[in-house]
Formats: sequence, structure tokens, C-alpha cells
Amino acid sequence: MRFSSSIDTFSVMFVKIQVLKDYEAPQGEIEAAICHGMEKVLGYSRVGRKDNFLEIGGNSVNVAKLVAECNIPGLSPQFVMIGKTPEGISSIVEENKGVVKAGIEKAPEDIKEVPLTPAQSYQIDVCTTWDVTSDLIDFIGYWKLWDEMDEDKLIEAVDDTLKAHKIYSMSCTKKDGGSMIFGIHNDGVRKNDIAKADFEDWRRQKTFRERDLSKDTLYDIELLHVENERYLYVNFNHLIYDGVSLKLFMEEVDNRYHGKDVKEEEYTIFDLAYSAEKISRTQFYDNALQYFEGIYSKIENKKVLQNSEITNTFFDGAVLKDVKQEEIDSFVAKNGISDATFFTGAFSLAISAATGLEGCPFMTIFDGRSDMKLKGIHGVLANAVYLSVAADENSSIAEYLTKCQEVYQKMVYFDAVNIPTLKEKFPQIDTGITFNYQGKLADDTTFGDRTFRFEYGFEPMLRQWPMPWPINMRFQQIEGEYHAVITSRTMTRNWCQKFIEMFDLCLREILKGKTIKEIKGELQA
Repeated sequence: MRFSSSIDTFSVMFVKIQVLKDYEAPQGEIEAAICHGMEKVLGYSRVGRKDNFLEIGGNSVNVAKLVAECNIPGLSPQFVMIGKTPEGISSIVEENKGVVKAGIEKAPEDIKEVPLTPAQSYQIDVCTTWDVTSDLIDFIGYWKLWDEMDEDKLIEAVDDTLKAHKIYSMSCTKKDGGSMIFGIHNDGVRKNDIAKADFEDWRRQKTFRERDLSKDTLYDIELLHVENERYLYVNFNHLIYDGVSLKLFMEEVDNRYHGKDVKEEEYTIFDLAYSAEKISRTQFYDNALQYFEGIYSKIENKKVLQNSEITNTFFDGAVLKDVKQEEIDSFVAKNGISDATFFTGAFSLAISAATGLEGCPFMTIFDGRSDMKLKGIHGVLANAVYLSVAADENSSIAEYLTKCQEVYQKMVYFDAVNIPTLKEKFPQIDTGITFNYQGKLADDTTFGDRTFRFEYGFEPMLRQWPMPWPINMRFQQIEGEYHAVITSRTMTRNWCQKFIEMFDLCLREILKGKTIKEIKGELQA
């Protein structure tokens, strides 16, 4: 046996002992490259062909580093998460080498208009609408400035960041299913004086402001003076931002404000859109459609959670109280799965029980940045898949979670097919149910050696506007506690509370190692 002390950088920082399997030398060039990559990324002196990446310190963060380190044509993070061992990963690469997903490439300089990316098509379909759209479900943030902060210098840093990236100058057109046009806008930052007594009404008006995607700037940034307080108000439409992109934006503003070097984008959203359009005309795209058909054609065409009454429910429930993080980390490492798979699998079991539809399909979100070349792109790359995994009562929980991970990773790999296309071809998947695992959530950001405080979230205002989702559950970790937050157009507060209790039960029973049959029995009870 060999031992190594390593740091898990994903959910919580702690030192743990990892046990590798008895060493078995790699066979062939691909296995050898994967073993060497795992050694370098995870810090081992020797990794064998049977060692499980997820059991020895691998996770959804460093998997992209492994792929970049290996430099194997056709290798993807999804293949690593499915194959797990150098032997298994190599086998998947060999099986798929005939049709490889093309990587991102630079778009010709003379092209000024490109189709929307699959991620943007998803945002148009779910998070915003064509023509006039409300800012309600876009990003809205207020960061409070401290007394010593130079607001003119901050405005200059924000303006320079906006000018440095094509994405912030774009507008949209419905042409050919949706296109991006660059170089249209450059509004920059405005100053605004607001009376304290008028501030709440001003925020409400901003929350429900309407925007024409084909004409208006897709962001709104102001430096607010509210009597003795100052705020940087930032609003980004979902077509030009996701959580990672927002972090990139604020980091660049920080660097410009403090006179530090700014790293240019290696690739842009423009390059990504150009590459995605080329992929849509390849055999890979056809293979992707065939894969989804194999999954979705088995789903019963059944309406679920039907309720005509508008409830506009917002419910926040804590789960896994008194369960230590170490217990979760130990479970996912032991079973060779990611923590996202653990939580998503539990949601799948709970929603199937709540709807009475085995393998009830639901939308789940992924960040779209598994390729290292995509991590520095400004703009929205976050996308979604409709996950459907039936739970065989004769299966162990480990087998079920492994199946969830494999199906999810394959769907992410085949993300060239956009959500509107999938819904048109397979209407039975559109249940209106979304599970969004967000991991650790923090709206505050570091600015220099200070914390830029985030204030005035807009969630309370949601109750005054018809929500677009029958069921949307965000699952996140806030200050060490897990929270399930449901927003629903049609379900009652009592239903939401009971469903979160079911979800919590699933998580706890999974940790205990209960069988699928036992968990289903507990849910029915």
C-alpha cells in the first residue's frame, strides 16, 4: 500500500490520507500519459492504471488541469469523471477517437456577427426572453464603497474593463434562431444621486426594469450616492454573464484600480460562438442527438406538478444539520463520485417520489468551463442539461450514483445540442423543474486587501412578480451550512417545505449506505 497526504480544494480545506491501490504499471501511451498527469496534478510519486482519480484527490476543479497536463487528443474532463482510472479513461478515449469533439478556435477578424452559443440559447429560453425582457432574473448587485475609496478611479477601472471585452458591447437579433452583434454599445458607468427615502423604490424600479435585447445595452452600472453612503450598482443580463464571468469582471476591475497587470482573454465568447456553429455541422453533433434520443425516448410523457394557482413561493430550508463536512467528503471519495453527483442524485430520488414519475427529468446547471482554454472567457458559458436517471430498486446506492454521474457527464460532453432544440424534439423532458447546485456561495468580493461588501439582494422583491419556474431549487453552502432555496410560481409554501424535508431525508439515507429500495420506502412513508 502507498499513502499520500493531500489537500482537497473543492468543498472544504482539510488534510486527509489517501490510499492508493497496489501499483499496476500503465499499458500503452495513453494510460502512461494519464498516470503521469495524475502524478503531477495530484502530487504523487507514482500512480498506477487502477488508481481512481476521484478517490485519490481528484475533483471537478482539478480535472481540467489533468486534461491540460495529459494533452491527449480527444480527452475531455467528462471522460475522466466517467472512466475514473487511467485504464478506464484510456478505454473511453479509444472508443470515441473516431468522432472527437472539436476544441475552441479563433474566429476570423472580419466576422462581426455570429450565432448565439448553446449556453446563450439556454439563457434566452429559460432566464430571459426575446425582445423586451425584465431584469428580474438577471444579476443585480450593490457593493458598498468604503470612505477612502476613490470613486473616480473606480469608475475608470470599470469603464476600461468594459471596453476591453467584446461581450459587453453586444446586442442580439432573432436572425437565424439568434445572433450576437458586437461593437454596438459602450455606455460605461454613470453617477447618480438618490435620496435615502427614495432608495427602496429606486431599487424596485431597477429590479423590474424592462430591456429590449436588440436595442439596449445588456448591462447597467452606476455609482450611487445615497446621502452619506456610496454603492457600485451592477446589473448584467444573463446573455453576457455567469457566476465565473462576474468574478473575472470584478477581479479585473480590482487589478486596474490598483495598477496591477491585467491578463487578456486568450479566447473570447466570439471565438466560442464561431467554434460551436462549426461543431453543429459535424458528425459529433449527430452523435450527440442520438445519445439524447436514447435517454429521452424512454421517458413517460406525463404532466407533473400541475397547479393553475399562482403562489409565487420563496422558501429557504437548511439541510444536513449536524452532519459534518468530513462525512460527506469521505462518502464521495469512497464511492468515486463528485459532491455535485451526491446532491444531484438525492434530488433525483426526491423529485421522482414527489411527482410519481420514475426518472423524472429535471434541468441541472453546469459551468461550461471544463476546458482550461475557456476559464478566462468573459460572458455566459453556464449551460444546462435535462437529467433523467431511473433508480432500479435492486441497485445499491453506489451503483445508482455512479450511473447518475456517467449520464450527467456524457450529457455535458454532448452540450453542442442546445436546450431549445432538445425541448422541441423531446417535449416530455420539459417538466419545468430545475436543480441548481451552486457550491459555496459568496457575493462579497476581495478588493485589494479589503472586502467589497455586497448588500441589498433582490429576493424579497420576487414575491411581487410572476416567477417563470414551476420549481427552481438552488442548493448552496453559506457559511458552512447547506441551504435548499425553492422559488416556485405554482407550488405552496407547505409543499416546498415538505419537499426539502424529503431531499434532506434522501441525503441522510444515502450517507448511511441505504439501498434504493430502502430509500424509496422511507420516502413513501
